[in-house]
Amino acid sequence: MPHRRRSGPTADQLHQIGLRATEQRVALLSLLFGGADRHVTADSLYREARAAGIAVVRATVYNTLHALAQHGLLRAIVVDAERTYFDTNTTHSCHLYCEDSGTLHNLDDDLPALRELLEQLGAPPADRVDVLIRLKAGARPPGHAAALPLNSSDTPDGHPADHPPAAVTLRPPPKQQPADRR
Repeated sequence: MPHRRRSGPTADQLHQIGLRATEQRVALLSLLFGGADRHVTADSLYREARAAGIAVVRATVYNTLHALAQHGLLRAIVVDAERTYFDTNTTHSCHLYCEDSGTLHNLDDDLPALRELLEQLGAPPADRVDVLIRLKAGARPPGHAAALPLNSSDTPDGHPADHPPAAVTLRPPPKQQPADRR
């Protein structure tokens, strides 16, 4: 079940980070934070704003998202050089990107394999960690559906999907034996 955000940034918070609380920005905040936490791209939020009748230009959407991320009100997740998602849940740090569907999903932060990896890295604080697992196009054989706890599922336009994606299984890498030096 998607995590429901308590409230989004206010006009006063926009002023505190150096942004004017224009009608367009306040409308974007309403779209972003008006429901459950989700992932959006600048393009998907722009299309959503236009569909909602909000007169806004792409540059305003792009600049607003990046400013909110820079000030910790959104989390930026760079998927590749051409695509950045913005997560309204800034406390969540583990994501799965599926190239086949172009969707980004939250992974359960409490997966044993992820906990083990973070322990091996010295247990850094959650706000200093971003875990992105990219499932390459064609990586899953047809009909493969092993279990992986996804705690939300989003479509490419940032709205919760009606059904979860096919799941994958994560396993920690095998422990390697030290090389024999003779």
